[in-house]
Amino acid sequence: MRFRGSSSQCFLPTSIKEIIMALGKHTRTGQGTFRRERSDSLVKNLKQEYPEFENVNGNTKLGTLREKFGVDSLDAVRKALRKQNGD
Repeated sequence: MRFRGSSSQCFLPTSIKEIIMALGKHTRTGQGTFRRERSDSLVKNLKQEYPEFENVNGNTKLGTLREKFGVDSLDAVRKALRKQNGD
């Protein structure tokens, strides 16, 4: 359960997808869009937040995976890894 605002308000996930597709440490920018993960982020640091990276070498950079899968976002890399792993 995550709390927003005062302790009297709470947010409960309404679906399994909300639990699986958790945003982790990602927050919104001043324009209201989500902050992008840097391309030089190492997979070993992403493994703590996202189970899709479990079978990827920890020294691999996110930018390398973006190029490999031909995508431009962390979410798209996660989807490609799930598809690759048959999930």
